[in-house]
Amino acid sequence: MRIPDFFMVGAPKSGTTALTIYLKQHPEIFMLEKKESHFFGTDLHSSLFIRDRAEYLSLFSKVKGEKRVGESSVWYLYSKKAATEIKEFSPSAGIIIMLRNPVDMLYSQHSQFLYNGNEDIACFEEALNAEEDRKRGFRVPSRVHFVESLFYKETVKYTDQVRRYFDVFGRENVHIIIYDDFKSNV
Repeated sequence: MRIPDFFMVGAPKSGTTALTIYLKQHPEIFMLEKKESHFFGTDLHSSLFIRDRAEYLSLFSKVKGEKRVGESSVWYLYSKKAATEIKEFSPSAGIIIMLRNPVDMLYSQHSQFLYNGNEDIACFEEALNAEEDRKRGFRVPSRVHFVESLFYKETVKYTDQVRRYFDVFGRENVHIIIYDDFKSNV
C-alpha cells in the first residue's frame, strides 16, 4: 500500500482547500477524498481527527498508479508534534506550507468558526482577548471541535511553526506558498 509522499500542513484559511482541489484534478497525483484527516499532531485533540492507524491507512486504498500521493491537514502546521510524527511515518516526504497575512487569516478563521459553531463570541476582538481564559478551560463554546483552534494568537506564530518543519525535513524539502501569490496566479 502506498502512503503519502507529500503533506500540505497548513495554515488554516490560506488556500489549502483550493490547492487540494487543483491537485486532485491532476492525473498523476492522488489526494485524499476527505481533507483534514489529522492523523498526525497527537498533541491536538478532537473527536473529528482520525487516530487509528489502520483507518488512516485505509484512506489510501484507492491509490492506483499515481506518481505522487498527498494529504492535506491544516492543523499539522500548528501542532508541535506533527512534523516529527510525519517524518517518522514518511521519512522522505515533501512538505507544502501555505501562509496568509496573519490578520486576514485570523479574521477569516473567526468568521468560519462563527458560521460552523466552533466559536460563540461574535466580536473578533473579544474572541482574541478570550484566548487566555480558554487556555485555562473557561469561556469555551460547547460545540467547539477542538479547543486549541480557539488560541487565535498562537495559530499565527508562523516563524516557530515553519522552523519546526525546516528543522525536521530540511529547508530543501519544504515549499512555502504565500496566499496572495497563490490567489493572483489562479
